[in-house]
Amino acid sequence: MENGSGRSTKTTVGLWWILPIALALISGCPLPFEFSGSGVTGAQSRDPSSPDVTLPVSFSYQQSGGGGGAAANGATVQTTSDTTITLSTPTGSATIFYTTDGTPITSLSAAQSFSNSSGQVVLRINDPTPQAPSTSMAIRAVAVGPGMRPSPETAANFELTYDFPHRVIFSALDIGAVSHVPQMATNVLLYGVRLDVQGQTSTLSGFDFRFAGSLQPTDIRRADLWLSPSATFGGDAVRIQRRFSDAAYNAGDTVSFTASRTLEPGFHYLYVTTTIDHLAVPGRTVSVEPAALADISFSDGPELLADGPFPAGPTRTFLTGTNPFNLVTEKVQFSRRFTLSNIHINNSPTTSATVPVGQPVSLMFDFQSTQAGDFCPGCIVQAYVGVRGFDGACVTSFGGYSATSNGYQMAFTPPQAGTYFLTMGHDLEFSCQEDPEYRVTYFDGDQNFAVIVAQ
Repeated sequence: MENGSGRSTKTTVGLWWILPIALALISGCPLPFEFSGSGVTGAQSRDPSSPDVTLPVSFSYQQSGGGGGAAANGATVQTTSDTTITLSTPTGSATIFYTTDGTPITSLSAAQSFSNSSGQVVLRINDPTPQAPSTSMAIRAVAVGPGMRPSPETAANFELTYDFPHRVIFSALDIGAVSHVPQMATNVLLYGVRLDVQGQTSTLSGFDFRFAGSLQPTDIRRADLWLSPSATFGGDAVRIQRRFSDAAYNAGDTVSFTASRTLEPGFHYLYVTTTIDHLAVPGRTVSVEPAALADISFSDGPELLADGPFPAGPTRTFLTGTNPFNLVTEKVQFSRRFTLSNIHINNSPTTSATVPVGQPVSLMFDFQSTQAGDFCPGCIVQAYVGVRGFDGACVTSFGGYSATSNGYQMAFTPPQAGTYFLTMGHDLEFSCQEDPEYRVTYFDGDQNFAVIVAQ
């Protein structure tokens, strides 16, 4: 700007704000803001020595098993028995606002509060369980005295861990009273046990059970042990181990599982199932005898306890019926629908027959393939028929989607007593494969169309 002499002069305006701050410091008045480790904060975090600011909350604790004291702001306290925590402020009749999950108090209305003349809040941390032996409480607190501004926020963490004994408690599961199952079925549930693992992780190293009922040789050949987090057997179960018997299982036979599994504290569920693909005699029964503590072993030596008696598993009786083996007469593969019709066993129109051991069995049927999709219209496809676990035959090899072979005949001689399933197979080659080992690989275990029982 110009002065009276016409000369240009500079005026300094950038430091005008220093004067009120200097006056405030000289007079002892509080500033309208203050600095903290995180920057400028509002008036709620003023110096506690200011007479209009509530004094901060402090923490003390006492364990039921002995021991306690003060907990510094920001401290983490480890306890081993039920713990009483006291929140207090020297400002009388103050209301204490607090959270117990570590949430900062950004709004007093969103926090829990308690007010009394002593300016104290008493909290308790307790009730851990054997399945969850540790529990914690992360406390943040602010106090507000009558007509005063809030105190700075303080915090303390308390972690309670019970020293539960290392033990596993067993109890039998009620797996349902369904008494009848198909003569051919997958994962038939026979028994269930709940394991309550307490104190620390435990390593399951073995489980034994015994078959009961009227089982006979060749009835059941497979048993599976499953581990699940659920009290209901289902899709979340994981198979631990599978056991096969070369000569099939009989009533009284013991099945021993030895797969090792580490189990965290909590509930775990063991299930025993069988898959029935060789039982052919209707009316026979299968069940599992009661388990006992001696039947379940752990490699790390927890104390084993039983929660009540161990009843036997429900008895399963195998049904008779027009289609007791869940037989099918068609399958879809490679966009081709294979259909078998006019099935004859030993010249009789049937899909099941009982025959003497060692005598040839004749089989005759009509085969047809029709289009069931649009996959590879120019492919050459082979259709096989065979006895599962034995050799089979190539019915036809054809290109495209359609094929017919009427009156196809084959024979099979059962070498010993048992149940033999006739099943369909398929392949994509240029011609039928003559190697028996090759052919049997392509038979589908769930696509049985006839059954032969040799006695």
